[in-house]
Amino acid sequence: MIGGVLVQRTVKEVLPAVTHNKEQLTKILETLNKQIEEKGKEINEFKEKHNIQFRKEPVPVMPPSEGPSKDEPQPSSSVLVKTES
Repeated sequence: MIGGVLVQRTVKEVLPAVTHNKEQLTKILETLNKQIEEKGKEINEFKEKHNIQFRKEPVPVMPPSEGPSKDEPQPSSSVLVKTES
């Protein structure tokens, strides 16, 4: 009995089929992982080539040498402060 179901096959008959299926699944998994990596690289290259950025992705940080210089005006914050006069 397997899970309450009566079967007519023995472990000797089933075990080779199960091990073969396990090996096949392992090979397929490796193949799919390689395909995922290739597609990821393809997508990244396409994004870089066409300068595509998603809104939720962080903006790449510029190295200090490429950042804004001290002579350029810095963007002000958007906080409004009430001053008493």
